[in-house]
Amino acid sequence: MEPERTWRVDDSGDWNDGAHWFGGEVPNANTAIAILGNATTSPQTLFANVPVTVKTIQFGDSTDGGVVQMYAIAGSGSVNLDADVGNATIDVIDGSHQFQTVVNLNTATDVSVAEGAFLSFNNGLNLNGFVLTKTGSGTMAINNALNTGGGSVVVSPGALGGSGEVVGDLTNNGGTVTPGNSPGELGIAGNYLQTSGSLEIEINGAEAGQTYDVLSVNGDLTISGGSLDIGMGFTPTPGDTFDVLDFSTIDLLGATLNLGMPGANMVWDSSQLSVDGSLTALSALPGDMDGDLAVTTADASLFIQALVNRAAYDANGFFVVSADFNADMDASSTFDLSDLAPFNELFAGSASAVPEPSTLSLAVILLMGIAIRRRRRV
Repeated sequence: MEPERTWRVDDSGDWNDGAHWFGGEVPNANTAIAILGNATTSPQTLFANVPVTVKTIQFGDSTDGGVVQMYAIAGSGSVNLDADVGNATIDVIDGSHQFQTVVNLNTATDVSVAEGAFLSFNNGLNLNGFVLTKTGSGTMAINNALNTGGGSVVVSPGALGGSGEVVGDLTNNGGTVTPGNSPGELGIAGNYLQTSGSLEIEINGAEAGQTYDVLSVNGDLTISGGSLDIGMGFTPTPGDTFDVLDFSTIDLLGATLNLGMPGANMVWDSSQLSVDGSLTALSALPGDMDGDLAVTTADASLFIQALVNRAAYDANGFFVVSADFNADMDASSTFDLSDLAPFNELFAGSASAVPEPSTLSLAVILLMGIAIRRRRRV
């Protein structure tokens, strides 16, 4: 049998029916190349109700005149990737395709997904101790259990995402790992190692694994190169915490943290990222002493309280602001009496910040006098 067989009908059908393939023979050997190309003009499903073996599966066709195919391989059987020589391959040239049946590796396998293309594994993916290498700038999604069996997954260029679980180790050598399906949670039962590339976390809400991404690693989470990138799709409230990383141990010493800003006049507190994997949104508005993203008379009173009795201010529980940061009005890196004058000017010079600037200025001046007298008594 010639090794290359091409799907010939614009319809769904049985993989094991020779009438569906040019040449009349079913691709089912470790030399077989199955091409799912430009025969279809709408989404179609191939049913593999008994196990089939191929060396290569090609999705899409570079000569399709811009018509993008969408194939699914389903059924109660399985697709077994094997090769008489070299590695088995899955080539996704264009379009969006999926395995709904179990996929087994019987040899090392290279999966290439071209830019703009998409391939998802929605049923079990069993590596059986072999290495699966993802290349190409397109996206591969794991939406079920990926069982390495002692093998591993290596991501080079392109993206790997999904809401399934890698039962083993995942190595990112220059690709992009994007947990979930915009957004969601990707689990790794073994270790995650990133030597280059990026780990991208999308935050579109406050619910872990539902509206923001989570990478959950049972073993070691190590980023020795590349970046951790945060993408925001909504504006949190100061004090909101996002548990984006779960792990047994973590090492982010080689990571470039591209966290951005959670929102206007806010910054990320990343001090717990290597402790419990969380980021907390903090107010960064100068003079905002209570973390409500507005400067009002309440902040004037708290400003003085922080100067006179820092312990009392801290006891109020304003964990979403730092007096040393939000109240350092003269940018001297020290919160002290020299910050009173610029704080007063904030009220006097900005009618939009508070409704009655002259009244507030007077209140700050009176409070300033109280603070100075108290300090003299000490």
